[in-house]
Amino acid sequence: MARILVVDDDAQMVEMLRSMLEFNGHSVEQADDGQSALARLGVEGAAAAGAPSGMPDVLILDLVMSKLDGFTVASRLHEHAATKSLPVVILTGKGVQMKHFFKDLPNVRGFLEKPFELRELLSLVANLSAKK
Repeated sequence: MARILVVDDDAQMVEMLRSMLEFNGHSVEQADDGQSALARLGVEGAAAAGAPSGMPDVLILDLVMSKLDGFTVASRLHEHAATKSLPVVILTGKGVQMKHFFKDLPNVRGFLEKPFELRELLSLVANLSAKK
């Protein structure tokens, strides 16, 4: 199954996603904010001590976070050679009208509005991880 990095500053959302995804056979790692995610992926700063090695198959990214927002994180991932093709799924409570901001970022391959359907997220993860 897929190795997934969940990036969200809402601990309850992260735990819900972790439970759902692990129950469905996926391996889940987390970053509490955009800066931590970029460091974990080796894009900016030093990777945190003890951070898991290797690249995830899919990144699930909240749009509104402290420190760095999801748009900035997705943009920086797209600009970096090692993460340019990492599939990103955006989760947001801001509405699907935000989707147009990501039209120039081909690494953003999914966009789900909170609350989202579990089957829709699982389908996206399965499709994106199968293409790797």
